[in-house]
Amino acid sequence: MKTNPKLLLMGFSCEEKYFLHYTSADKTQHHAARKLEERYIKGLSELGYSVDAHSLFPATTFPGNRNVLIGYRAELRLDGSRRVSLPYINFPMLKMVTRFVVALFSAIKWLSTYPQDDKKIILYSLHTPFLLTAVLLKWIFGVHFYIIVTDFPEYMGKSKGVRRFLKAIDSWLIEWLGTQSSGFSYVSEYAAKFYKKWQSIPAVIIEGIVDRPGDLPPLSLNQKKSCAVFYSGGLSYDYGVKDLVDAAEFLPENYEIWICGTGELEEYVLHKSKIDARVKYLGLLQPSEVAVKAKQADILINPRRLEKKFVALSFPSKILEYLSYQMPVLTSRVPSIPDEYDSFLFYINEVSPRGIAESVMAIRAMDQKQVQDRVNNGINFIFKKKSAVVQCEKFAHIIAGV
Repeated sequence: MKTNPKLLLMGFSCEEKYFLHYTSADKTQHHAARKLEERYIKGLSELGYSVDAHSLFPATTFPGNRNVLIGYRAELRLDGSRRVSLPYINFPMLKMVTRFVVALFSAIKWLSTYPQDDKKIILYSLHTPFLLTAVLLKWIFGVHFYIIVTDFPEYMGKSKGVRRFLKAIDSWLIEWLGTQSSGFSYVSEYAAKFYKKWQSIPAVIIEGIVDRPGDLPPLSLNQKKSCAVFYSGGLSYDYGVKDLVDAAEFLPENYEIWICGTGELEEYVLHKSKIDARVKYLGLLQPSEVAVKAKQADILINPRRLEKKFVALSFPSKILEYLSYQMPVLTSRVPSIPDEYDSFLFYINEVSPRGIAESVMAIRAMDQKQVQDRVNNGINFIFKKKSAVVQCEKFAHIIAGV
């Protein structure tokens, strides 16, 4: 009887206390990415794979994160799997070099730990130190590797001058290294077509994975005349946050817009909350706090603007998270959202302040039984078709193919 191979997942999902310790010193939050990576580990483990994880904390380069040295931590779990948070120097230039060195040596040590077993490597994201490590191990030891593609680095953050030149080199290197992969998991059909050289390699589309919470209470939508619209995430123009905040001007006085998160528009959101009582800025909330606040609202919103190319290459993870809260979800028509979601999402007709306000009021004007039915359809859909086991089974077929 053939047994599943040992898997090493190289990514950024560190042990929770370690993750929160370094997150507290960082200007950027990475909770959504960590959730998805953890759900891949959970799904593969429930399918019978032994999954060890070697992780790098996703620190913003100093001084964006106050820590120059990111420390080491190892944890042996009850199921026998091993989780290792790798150390590195969080300083310009040294960061990528030290990440590569520790990733390479930790992976070689992992291979030597299981000399008789079939072994494969999974990379979470297109991170060059991980890609270099995986390609070298494939060339030297014949170990196949697979990549979970969630974003493309050339669309992550803004750069100019030398940094822009270096990012172009990094993008070219990533494309070349990726041709050595044995399989991919993408978040959208558009992402799967991004690099032509990768299109002949086996791939699956996994836009996201949802965790099933405990027993949910019966849905009881708010019947009062007031309405709270909730947004959590990055506060940036591209994510439609300015349009959302400005939408308050077109809403009745008994409507409120609740916003939590950090980013470039934080000062703008804070300013608007001081001059317009309908805008409530909640600051930065932990994931558990986000869930509580979201369930106190009436509509959850994803107002992402659509003009940038990167929009089609990524799937807004908050869509699945919002749906799991058993609430009406209003979103812009992001191209990467599959058609199967159309029967239970509410769409913004026009991503503009007035368009958002009109879409919010249209939901409140609907027959609430229809709204409730759509929400129930959504919750049943995601827990049946987007669970960790169901989604990871697709990826497991790719892994078993080589």
